[in-house]
Amino acid sequence: MDITGRSILLTGGGSGIGRSLALGLAPKDVRLVLVGRHAAPLEEVAEQVRAAGSQAAVVPPTSPSPASPRMSSRRPPPPSAGSTY
Repeated sequence: MDITGRSILLTGGGSGIGRSLALGLAPKDVRLVLVGRHAAPLEEVAEQVRAAGSQAAVVPPTSPSPASPRMSSRRPPPPSAGSTY
């Protein structure tokens, strides 16, 4: 598949698999939008992407507002015996 000139939204672009994907796609002349939790690593990857010949934009992380819902680290309750998904 030819992805030349395509726009790609890449989450987790600052580290790990997301970073590897961004750097692997960089020589293919794409437009990457890098999203992640930490701005500094995203900017570093974006610079490397640009140096390889593609375009890169960074969506910086935002702080949750006091009114936004909080994520819970608790697991949801198990489904009841008769429930279906």
